[in-house]
Amino acid sequence: MKDGMLGLTPDAPLRVSHAPIADSLFAQYHAKTISRSDELERTPGRSALAQLWGRAHEHALRIAIIIAVCKLGTVGALEAGCAHLEIDLASAQWAIDFVDYTTRHMEREVEDRVGDSDMDREVLAVVAYIKKAGPTGRRPSDLQSGCRSFRALEPGIQDKVLEMIKRRGDARLLHRVGYRFEA
Repeated sequence: MKDGMLGLTPDAPLRVSHAPIADSLFAQYHAKTISRSDELERTPGRSALAQLWGRAHEHALRIAIIIAVCKLGTVGALEAGCAHLEIDLASAQWAIDFVDYTTRHMEREVEDRVGDSDMDREVLAVVAYIKKAGPTGRRPSDLQSGCRSFRALEPGIQDKVLEMIKRRGDARLLHRVGYRFEA
């Protein structure tokens, strides 16, 4: 399209207003994301996760705009220029809830799956295997028989992985229940 989507151009953009209550909600969410980002930045070993929250506010705004366009419902109204787009409270809340949920989920996934080194990745793989067992935990022999990545390591490296797991607090070795790791 020569004139852009639905006739929109940089000279004639589509204006989207915010209901005052939606503005207030976005301001609160922005403060929350900044606070979470700062908290992660100050926590040793988690500072890289702070970046996930850096743009969460902006993502919520963009999703709310998409919802406002969808609620308008007619392309003809946009093309005719008679549309009034507004981000209402419900759209703002839904967008914030969605972005907050997905960002928290990404934070957990990154923390559980992404390591800074080969050793970190080995530790994460073993911790994931231990967590899959739930509250029953895993015996050290279970790691040998059931965790392919652990089994593939040389014995000295296996010992280092187990020591790192204990030192980092990702799992505890419980002697009282038959020498099991519990995550």
